[in-house]
Amino acid sequence: MASLGLLRHSNFVRGNMIRYLSSAILILSSAAAVAAPAVTSISGSIADNQEITINGSGFGSNALRQDFLGGQKVDSLANGARVDQQGWPNWSLMTPSTATYPHVTTERGWSNGKSIAFDTRGTTEYKQTLFYDTGSAGFTTLYTNSLIYLDHNDLQAGSYLQWKMIRWYKVADVVDHMNNLSGTYMSNRLNSTSFFSGFNSSGQYVSWFDTAPTAMNLPGRRAWYRYETWTRMNSAPGASDGYFRVRVTNPTSGAVVTDNRVSNVVYNASGDTGNLRYLVLQNYFGNASDGGFSQADNAQAVAFWDDVYISQSEARVEICDQATYAACVNKEIQYPTSWANGQITVRLNKGNKASSVGTYLYVVDSTGAANPSGFRLGATNVKVPSPATGVRAN
Repeated sequence: MASLGLLRHSNFVRGNMIRYLSSAILILSSAAAVAAPAVTSISGSIADNQEITINGSGFGSNALRQDFLGGQKVDSLANGARVDQQGWPNWSLMTPSTATYPHVTTERGWSNGKSIAFDTRGTTEYKQTLFYDTGSAGFTTLYTNSLIYLDHNDLQAGSYLQWKMIRWYKVADVVDHMNNLSGTYMSNRLNSTSFFSGFNSSGQYVSWFDTAPTAMNLPGRRAWYRYETWTRMNSAPGASDGYFRVRVTNPTSGAVVTDNRVSNVVYNASGDTGNLRYLVLQNYFGNASDGGFSQADNAQAVAFWDDVYISQSEARVEICDQATYAACVNKEIQYPTSWANGQITVRLNKGNKASSVGTYLYVVDSTGAANPSGFRLGATNVKVPSPATGVRAN
């Protein structure tokens, strides 16, 4: 009987050991699967518009299908320089309805005192539009990050201004096609409500139309706001799993103004084909006289856009003044020129900061995970010790 008891005890111990080892392997495997990016060293000159190399692990992949209207690309141009005359690849202009054209201005800027102005003040017209062509294959996912400042004349009592801000479209126009040719757009109706609207062959769909408190309106005028958007096509025609998110923050205080998410978008209805191709900076300022939907009256408005970043991956590099990602108030986007799982090269963009020196660098992977503690940029490039767990970008 003693031998039988010993055998049972041995089997019990062996069984528990197997379970413990299996649990440990599962825990380690899970930890490896969700490991956040880690920055171990940085080389290069910490100065605006200079390239630095970031070394570490867990950066993931990024095909760098992207563009950046910011930094020296804009700041090196003279006041009044027309955007359509710079020869920038993939950018085109809808023939403007005003004489001003989208142009570089020193009137207002987030970075280095310059921005791109879409200006209808002093005219009888109401729109200025730029298109960015992602290529004939289009895109299934897209991330954008921009600083935007809106201004307009005071509105009449009871009226609103409809500012159609951005479109994600299959064709290079701004017509609300009730078919498979179009896509979606985001609109801010000042003094009224904001919405995200789309079109496919099955008709129009609208989201977050006056649905507070679960959805929040876009901000008003006369302040800089950071707008981030995430777009993902539905997985198959007719599938209700397309995704759109807009997150707006006050870059001075860090306050979240808007964070709306729609996860059941049908970009392609059953029978529809093709991906979205164009990101459209529409800047339509209409419906200003009496709040009527059919009005196209000029609102005497201007929108200043700065540091416009477009990428077909959420993976990105940012800097901020705080030592932890969770505490960051304003995260300035950096422009990557090469990307591998263990090494990234970026061209520094100090944004609104006096200098990049002393700021903290963060790498965000394609799932939104970031290194929780920043790597301090400076003469010694000191790495802040990282907590045991990662964080996700909001």
